[in-house]
Order: sequence, then structure tokens, then C-alpha cells
Amino acid sequence: MLSASLTARILADAKAIQETEIRSTEARKTPKHRSFRQQMIAVLWGWPGVTGLASAAAAGLWIGVSQPAAIEAFADVYFYGVEGEGGLEMGLAFEILFAEETS
Repeated sequence: MLSASLTARILADAKAIQETEIRSTEARKTPKHRSFRQQMIAVLWGWPGVTGLASAAAAGLWIGVSQPAAIEAFADVYFYGVEGEGGLEMGLAFEILFAEETS
């Protein structure tokens, strides 16, 4: 059996630790005010996400505005089958793209 004084000291320590934990839990529960900008950065997983999104948006805008001839030629072959025909012969394009090599 434990002595009464030891039991009292153990219970006093336990109560002090519980009060400390309750105070720290309450401090964590209070919401911190974040600006809209900080919330958006947090949603995008920080600055690496923001820079990735910005670079992808810039590349998409650049490709969309400049419309390189190589992309236009690839789209013609992919969607229309043969370059310059303009018909909807997608079957030929899929055969070219997904053809199995027979050796």
C-alpha cells in the first residue's frame, strides 16, 4: 500500500497535468483568423502548389493564345485521321496511335 502522503502527491501531480492539458487543448480550439489569401495558399498545399498552379496556368494561356503549328498538325491527324482531309475519320487515327507492333 502507498502512504497517504505519496497518494496525495500523485493525485496533486495528476490534477496539475490535467489542468495543463485542458488549457492547451482550449488554446488549440480557438480559431486563428486567416486572410482569404492565406486560406487559398493552405488549400493549395503551400507555396509549391501555388507556383505549380501559376506555371500551369501561364503555359496553358501561352499554348492557347499562340496555337503552335505542331499542335494543330497533331490535332488534325489525331481527330481527323489524315492531315488536310478534314473528315471525321477517327478510326484511322486510333489505329495509328494504338497499333500493336508486329515483329
